[in-house]
Amino acid sequence: MMNIVFPGFVTIALIGCILSFLHHKDFLPLAVGVASALLIFYGFYGGWYRLPMYIGIFGLPISAALSFLSIRRKSLVCEGLAMDGLK
Repeated sequence: MMNIVFPGFVTIALIGCILSFLHHKDFLPLAVGVASALLIFYGFYGGWYRLPMYIGIFGLPISAALSFLSIRRKSLVCEGLAMDGLK
């Protein structure tokens, strides 16, 4: 079960990073997400190396947080531009 579920969730997270990049065009969350997924897959399939897996596991939420902050920053900029247009 672990051989199917764990890589499946990592793949879903990687697809989410890619879709977020395609929508928001911010490279940093994509780079962190891809690097994290690669570290997880390397640790999982390369001989059960724990350190790369743990680094990758902690990297995926960091990628999500960076994506959230990027979206938040861009929405604040857009709101500021909209307010300037109303003056």
